[in-house]
Amino acid sequence: MSSTPREALPGIQRLGWINLFANAADQIATVALPIVYVSKLAGDAGDTSILTMAATLPLLIFSLPFGALADRIQARSLLLTGECIRLVSLVGLILILLQPQPSLALISLLAIGGGTGTVAFQVAAPTLVAKATSGTTRQQLNSSIELARSIAVTAGPPLAGVLVSLAGGSVALAVAAALVLTAVLAALRLPVVAEQPALKRRIRDDFAEGMRFTWRNPWLKPILLVSMFFNLGWYVLLGVIVAWANTELHMTSIGIGAMFACYGLGMIAGAGFMKRKGALLRETTLVQIGPWCGFAFASLVITTMLVQTQLILFLAFFLIGTGPIVWTITTINIRQTVTPASLLGRVSAAIMFASAGGRPIGAGIGYIGFKLGGYPLVFAIALALFGTQALMIGRTTLAKSQADTPEGLPA
Repeated sequence: MSSTPREALPGIQRLGWINLFANAADQIATVALPIVYVSKLAGDAGDTSILTMAATLPLLIFSLPFGALADRIQARSLLLTGECIRLVSLVGLILILLQPQPSLALISLLAIGGGTGTVAFQVAAPTLVAKATSGTTRQQLNSSIELARSIAVTAGPPLAGVLVSLAGGSVALAVAAALVLTAVLAALRLPVVAEQPALKRRIRDDFAEGMRFTWRNPWLKPILLVSMFFNLGWYVLLGVIVAWANTELHMTSIGIGAMFACYGLGMIAGAGFMKRKGALLRETTLVQIGPWCGFAFASLVITTMLVQTQLILFLAFFLIGTGPIVWTITTINIRQTVTPASLLGRVSAAIMFASAGGRPIGAGIGYIGFKLGGYPLVFAIALALFGTQALMIGRTTLAKSQADTPEGLPA
């Protein structure tokens, strides 16, 4: 039985808990797999880049189809399906890691399943929020969902490091699978929001409409472009950073988990700031924090080639957590406000396709860079990409507007 938006609001607030469980599981798997491959199976940065590329490939492949589905079917159903696929992939990974010589190809294939769940959630959740909320309530719920994700990103990596170090990769993935199962059970209690039936037409027309609206909108186009360069740079580094930390800075599994926990702590700091003080700053200021924190992150990583101390990486990961979460919350609010409800799934997917879809490409660039020039070339490429998006944001409509909110947006 469907609910009106007002009736659905209390149930939609469960998205924060679902996001907490699903992202904690995702973080455990994301950190555990590279650690196992480098520390237990003698892999290198090329192998970890392949794993990262596989886990993020669904963002490139499924963003647009899932966006069209979110505007055609109940977003709740899409979210549930994605989490079930994530659960199956984790069970498969557990079985593979129990083998004497796990196959990198099979691990990568199953990692795609985990990424599929991520895409489904990132498309479905904003659609559910937009259909059940508005104004301040929407911003607070977006902040709560991102805060839950921040807590998961903080707790997941150190837990992964401890579990891998003390009990092995299979146990770490079993904990992740239990968390996903909890998310599935919570998602089953999400309300079905009453909505107008979708028009029946070709799905490729839906793709085109979402991309066209995003590209022509003066507020959404800059979000798309800046996000694209940010994600390329972020995943160029993310594909090799575990191997760099382990082999060059001599970090243990627990230390690597702590490094990623600093990323989560930064996200908590940024989300907490947005929840309490974000309204005090103009959006023109808020949207610039993330890109410049990204540039600072890349600069600090390069510094570790000269000053090989783990503390620099901890600071770098704190900054890459803090700034981008401010960007995420701010740009989600803008996207939900300027986009008609009937287009929101497709617009969210278009932005994800062009930005987060760059993650597997970034990991692939990192792989090629490592094979051609080692870590120095990889770090230089990442710095150039982060520098591009930091300079770009200052020249966009988002940063140049003198108004508190984009023209035509309700304050």
